Amino acid sequence: MCTSWCLEKDGLKVLVDTGYAEDWPHFTQKAEAAGIDWRALDFLFLTHAHDDHAGFLNALLEQAQNLRVIASHKALGGLRRGQNGPGGGVPDADAAAVCRQMVKAGRGRHLFPKLDENFLPRFLWLEDIDLDAFLPGAQGLFLPGHTDDSVGLLWEGLLFCGDAAQNRPDYPLKTTIWIQDMAIYTKSWQTMIGAKPARIYPGHGDPFGPEALEAGLGALSQIRLNPSIKA
Repeated sequence: MCTSWCLEKDGLKVLVDTGYAEDWPHFTQKAEAAGIDWRALDFLFLTHAHDDHAGFLNALLEQAQNLRVIASHKALGGLRRGQNGPGGGVPDADAAAVCRQMVKAGRGRHLFPKLDENFLPRFLWLEDIDLDAFLPGAQGLFLPGHTDDSVGLLWEGLLFCGDAAQNRPDYPLKTTIWIQDMAIYTKSWQTMIGAKPARIYPGHGDPFGPEALEAGLGALSQIRLNPSIKA
């Protein structure tokens, strides 16, 4: 399950990522229990177009009628397709085990509802906007490698990085379980380190300090991706 992060600053309510399509009732219940009026959200920052990050996008846009979405324009293909993109592989045996479990659970095809085209006018493409005009003080980071469209939100020293990093329990490296291109992914780690965040909030796992990326950066060059996991 993806972790959706909800931020509020200067009267602006921002959600980072959704979850699987079937997570929608759970999301609304958890948000309401936490006192979050999800219908009044101003922005959704979408880190990338994967089933566990964009699955209930249509449902959210339908119900939160003033919501606008900030994403990379490169996400549009995946959102229209309603399926994770091809290519890449697992970086380690632990990641392979998780992916095999996902296949057994019926998530191997990574399908999610295709974007309702009626919602397109509510999208703001990170490549085309001055993010500071919408989220004062915020910075968008382009973090490809997990996917071509992966982006991060740096705001008030906090970096919400999607799957550009992951905090797996009892696993030393903060690598995500599926990487499209290892060399590009490594450069995105360098981008995150260079941004000097105070804290990193991944799409999966607990927040962690940027020193963990610095400590693991050298090990990335030793990783060889294994593309053998099948749906």
